[in-house]
Amino acid sequence: QWAAARILLAQILLEQDNPRAAQDQLEAALEANPRCVEALSLLAALRDRDGDQEAVDKLMSLVRMIAPRYSEGFAILAQMAADRRRYQDAVHYAAQATQLDARNWRAHALAGMNQLRLGNNAAARLSLDTAFRGDPFNVWTKNTLDLLDAMDAYAVIKRGRFELTGRADHVNVLAPYLFPLAEQAFDVHAKTYGVQLATPIRIEVHPQRDDLSVRTLGTAGVDLLGVSFGPTIVIDGPMLNPGGPFNWASVLWHELAHSFQLQLSRGRAPRWLAEGMAVHDEHNAGYEG
Repeated sequence: QWAAARILLAQILLEQDNPRAAQDQLEAALEANPRCVEALSLLAALRDRDGDQEAVDKLMSLVRMIAPRYSEGFAILAQMAADRRRYQDAVHYAAQATQLDARNWRAHALAGMNQLRLGNNAAARLSLDTAFRGDPFNVWTKNTLDLLDAMDAYAVIKRGRFELTGRADHVNVLAPYLFPLAEQAFDVHAKTYGVQLATPIRIEVHPQRDDLSVRTLGTAGVDLLGVSFGPTIVIDGPMLNPGGPFNWASVLWHELAHSFQLQLSRGRAPRWLAEGMAVHDEHNAGYEG
């Protein structure tokens, strides 16, 4: 129980972005129980955060020696990678978890959520369907599957380096304004960050704010204007804020900056730095947010 308390405290500290203090707690837990696979897995996630793949492999090899069928360690790695916006790595680790244990429904859900963030909607649905069949009480899985059902009716317009999707009556009005702005922002950001993105970039415009919240976090009620997952950008449409201070063009410029940052940093830039740079970019473009 003492080791479990240390592990819980380490998880809280990681949520507060305090990895050094979290490591101290995990090392204390391992002093009490050197064979604690959860503590070893969290320590591997910390090394993964640092980009030390050799240390990750050694720690996970030790976990497999202690508990050959313990799949939750890779689910921990997947969740930590997703929290750091390394969505491809999250899919990779979640797949390793499901290979060890096909009944790890949390790992299937993690795979689905992050496949969706990368724009792989068909693969995401398969993973989420599997997760829901095994655990129909997971609210994040249920909400996301309901949203995917609604998104089946979305219209899709492809033009240049972008793909715009949303309700037909919304995207048909928005497209003549959004595509030229997106192309301009792409060129500016490519010059600023010195990298290119694989195209097309998917831009989703959701008709309800709760849809955007579910699309991002799996739960309703989180007030967001836009989010970038790299190859996929989701934003509020102007129809949600008629006549108000919301500026969809500013949000799009800001979120596209994040796409370039994620490519350049491989998802390892601190969130405070990424946000500051994106705000700087949108202000340089003449937007005040």
